[in-house]
Amino acid sequence: MKAGSALTVERMVKLGRVSRSGFYRFDDGAKPRPDPDMDLRDVIQRTVDPNLLAITAGRTPANPSELLSSERMKTLITNLRHGPFDWIVIDTPPVLAVTDAVILAPMVAGVTFVIGAEMTRRRLAERALETILASHPKMVGVVLNKVDFARNKYYYSRYYGHQYKNYYAEAV
Repeated sequence: MKAGSALTVERMVKLGRVSRSGFYRFDDGAKPRPDPDMDLRDVIQRTVDPNLLAITAGRTPANPSELLSSERMKTLITNLRHGPFDWIVIDTPPVLAVTDAVILAPMVAGVTFVIGAEMTRRRLAERALETILASHPKMVGVVLNKVDFARNKYYYSRYYGHQYKNYYAEAV
């Protein structure tokens, strides 16, 4: 499979945690943080990976929900979709904390709902998923991450067969 180009949009209207974490190492120094009046070319940043570009979070506006549901945001997403990127990933805060994901879900091609194993209570995950589904996204995928396979190897072996029962524990 050939590597494609990707753009990550980090919590556009919230505080940027990923950009401060060191996950991105920008190759041309820090660009200005996004502002609603800036040109898109001025806020897309190159990273050390030539196939990954990023838009990191800017200042939190007074009305983030209104900005996300605005025609300007719809136009931005349409322009990005028709741009040179094979993948556009928009990171949003947790579904039940704020409305960002619910507002953006119908505007994008799909939603990936990420659940931290043994971190998220089942009822909260169900409620968050129901909330996302109520916004009528085109497609939804679910990822369960942070699974402790060594601790749960017998649970997973029931579903994946006896031949895999040690595979996951050895992979850790």
